Amino acid sequence: GAAGAGGGDGLQTAWSLPFEIRESRIGAYPVALACGNGSAFLLCLSIDQDSMTLSVTVTGSDCAHKIINQHPNILLDATMDGAADDHAFIFTVPHGESRAFAGRGQLGGAAARLRLTLKRAEDADERAVVMVDLGRTGIFRVP
Repeated sequence: GAAGAGGGDGLQTAWSLPFEIRESRIGAYPVALACGNGSAFLLCLSIDQDSMTLSVTVTGSDCAHKIINQHPNILLDATMDGAADDHAFIFTVPHGESRAFAGRGQLGGAAARLRLTLKRAEDADERAVVMVDLGRTGIFRVP
């Protein structure tokens, strides 16, 4: 679908890759569409089934995945695996803030993975990269 079209707000029309709607795709898919100014327009695509009817709902970034940085000495960069080279899809989270994040919108293939780069606020050259599998099932809580 389109992210936004023309107008004075500086947004350009952007299209996601095509995908097939089927029962195995039930779930929520945060999607980031690149805007012309190097940023991303976030939304969440939800696919659900009631009896024999599949429904697709598009909501705002408030329904997308979120990252919260509670460490005073760490700066987080988050991106979906495979989009690290495009600055529009890198979401930086300073201490005390939260950011919604999403990928390019591919719904097929391998499970979605989040690439987290943890950097020391005082020395950005000191860093660690952690890959998080977002395709896990179940409930997980971090204290």
